[in-house]
Amino acid sequence: MKTYIILFTIALFWTTSGMAQSEKKKIREGNDLFEKKDYSAAEVEYRKALEAKPNYYKGTFNLGDALYEQENYAESGKLFNEVAGSNLSDQEKSAAQYNLGNSLLKEKKYEESIEAYKNALRKNPTDEDARYNLEYARQMLKQQQNQD
Repeated sequence: MKTYIILFTIALFWTTSGMAQSEKKKIREGNDLFEKKDYSAAEVEYRKALEAKPNYYKGTFNLGDALYEQENYAESGKLFNEVAGSNLSDQEKSAAQYNLGNSLLKEKKYEESIEAYKNALRKNPTDEDARYNLEYARQMLKQQQNQD
């Protein structure tokens, strides 16, 4: 009986380990494609990684990046918002909030993008890109209000 338990444990570990390698491999493949600016192929690999491990934040974040580059700002924003609400480090949450702000900015949702950039800065006060984009979003909001 002990032999079966040991074999079962080894088989379970081997299977789980293989699954972990599977999503990491898909992320690496997606990253390679992303660097080559093949964003739609990168999207496919990130989605495969998420099939293997649905709540894998790196897969979700990178999928958001790929969708953003394909100008699918609404879906990328949803993914960045999902990552920002996860139990991650302040640095990772800040990056997700920053990217969420960028997605919202592209959709001309200036008030929401301002809030996202503020949230990014709350998590990482030294992020100069977030500070710059926050000011840009404020200027765009003023222009929009002046046109109305």
